Amino acid sequence: MKRSPLILLLGLITLLIVTNELELFAGKTKQKEEKKGTSKVVAKVGDEQITFEQVEKSFQKNMNRKTKFADLSKDSILDFINMYVKYRLKVNDALSRGLDKDSSIKAEIEQNRKILAENFLYEKLLLDPNVDLMVKRREKDYKIAVIICAHGPLGDTSQSSKKIQEALEKLNSGETFESIATKYSEDSESAKNGGVVRGFISSGMVNRNLENPIYNLKVNEYTKNPIKTNFAYFIIKVLDIQPRTKSKVGHILINTELANDSAAAWTKANQIYERLKNGADFSQLAKENSDEKQSAEKGGWFGFYSKSTGLEKTSDHLSADFEQNLYQIKDKQYTKPFLTQFGIHIATMDSTQLIDPSTEREELKLIYKRMYYNEDKKLLFDSLSKNLNLNINKLAFTEFAASMDSNKTNLDTNWTKGVSNGLKEQNLFGLLNKKWSVQDFIYLMNTKSELRGYATNNEGLKKAIDKIVEPIVIAEATKNLENDYSEFASTVKEFRDGILLFKVEATEVWDKLKFDSTEARKYYDQNSDKLIRDKMIEFSEIYLLSDSSAQKLYKQIQNKEIEFDKAAENLTQRAEYRKKKGDHGLQSIKRSKLAAAIDSLGFKSGDISKPFQFEKGFSIVKIRKIEEPRKKTFEEAIPDIAPKVQDLLQKRLTDSWLENVKKRFPVTINEKVVNEYIKKK
Repeated sequence: MKRSPLILLLGLITLLIVTNELELFAGKTKQKEEKKGTSKVVAKVGDEQITFEQVEKSFQKNMNRKTKFADLSKDSILDFINMYVKYRLKVNDALSRGLDKDSSIKAEIEQNRKILAENFLYEKLLLDPNVDLMVKRREKDYKIAVIICAHGPLGDTSQSSKKIQEALEKLNSGETFESIATKYSEDSESAKNGGVVRGFISSGMVNRNLENPIYNLKVNEYTKNPIKTNFAYFIIKVLDIQPRTKSKVGHILINTELANDSAAAWTKANQIYERLKNGADFSQLAKENSDEKQSAEKGGWFGFYSKSTGLEKTSDHLSADFEQNLYQIKDKQYTKPFLTQFGIHIATMDSTQLIDPSTEREELKLIYKRMYYNEDKKLLFDSLSKNLNLNINKLAFTEFAASMDSNKTNLDTNWTKGVSNGLKEQNLFGLLNKKWSVQDFIYLMNTKSELRGYATNNEGLKKAIDKIVEPIVIAEATKNLENDYSEFASTVKEFRDGILLFKVEATEVWDKLKFDSTEARKYYDQNSDKLIRDKMIEFSEIYLLSDSSAQKLYKQIQNKEIEFDKAAENLTQRAEYRKKKGDHGLQSIKRSKLAAAIDSLGFKSGDISKPFQFEKGFSIVKIRKIEEPRKKTFEEAIPDIAPKVQDLLQKRLTDSWLENVKKRFPVTINEKVVNEYIKKK
């Protein structure tokens, strides 16, 4: 079966071409980040100097990423500096108590550091450089042609290899790419066009084992060697390279099927075209005449469109014949009426501009993570393991694997029954100064939850070995990150300080917070006028889904043919209320929608209401009691005042604590630095 170029170009995944970033931990390209200049000292906490740069970074990272620090007023800047100073006071107090030496806290800090280090490692060596490359490449759009020779069943390459080599020989001998693609390419859609792939491509749109060669070609160059993928061999030629742009695109559509005859439709389209040439407003004509209502409502505009990535919001692509006509005009020009399968179009574009690929970084990051990240992590891990001389005893490994059923996992209780005692004593693998015997490996596979469920075949056993040595490899690879990257050192310090702050604040504030009835009574006495209970209604309800049933039952209650409570017990269609005879108890009109509805209807205590519509049915209610708004008693107000009293106590404890800390770590704030910053804004 022949495959479309879309499937072949978008669906292929191949091995990573490992870049020299992997040599970082081999000692070949280790580099330290450039040191950034520090800004002026804006505050001091004891001997600790706090720079304006530190404060600004902390704001952008922790407070509001959308608001720039430079946009704040002087008072807001000073408020944040004071907040930051309090944070540093707490951390300094924790350090002075030696909390960073506490074994449990050290363990927690180290555990956080491990997680941060692993994420940072993969981000610096994989995510950042690969996404940076994709962003750079997205500055250009490429038009390509392909020759595709698909593999046979089960990936058999005997015929595809022979065919692609024959095509390449003819290409090298001087025959045109178009003629060879037409004759040899097994993708009918592109082959009929001389191998030309519909539209343009940019980074992230085809798999990188195709993308990498494409971006190394110039216009009219083709790949000198066939590119092998899991599905086919490719020869790729670059036909055109253009800067990536986007244009605001619109059209007026005359639907020939809606017109009485095609001649009338063409006449109408030509008349509109003449009016546009004479200066008529495009948007107004689109609203009045276009049969494509979705765009007509927007004055005929689709939105911004790129040749490679399509419409900005949906990524949809315009049809080939539409694009062909569109890109023959310039901004603010109009195409002559042209026909597609949808009808007769008059197209226009406006506001053409270069695309800033940095705005697509998050999208490209998602593409990279989805398509390549896990594969690259494995390759990076293998490279790091190799650099650390991970040594697997091939003879012992082969004998070990051969002694087990390759169709089972280590969840089988007898998975090692074929392993001899002599084999168990042999070394299986080693890393750095540590070695693991076959028996050690079996023990770990049986006792470690993260190693349960691995297949007992070559691939599964190798994965299990990698899982065992992974913490050691990552620890070794990341042991110098603080020295190599000031950014990482700063992040680890922030996490450490956060843990220390939490511990010391728990001791000084949170553990001392208890409900104080004396303080609560004092707060109540000062604020009782504001503590008002809502209007309350006590009522019972009979709820029925049918209006006619509700009306009939209401008449029976009025005629005393049935008691309200008896009807509520047997007939209400709120099943959970039958046992309660429809009793809802005392309800606030602000918290209960049904109580609010009753209040709006103006019933009095003792009334039985006529049926009224509520939710998806009809309610008959009996009002048992109405209590007007009043001051809450102290007991009633406790749920309201307890959080406020606790906040006051928390503030008092915090203020008292920090005042004592300031005696040991005096605070100064240099407002002059703030004034200089304000003047420069």
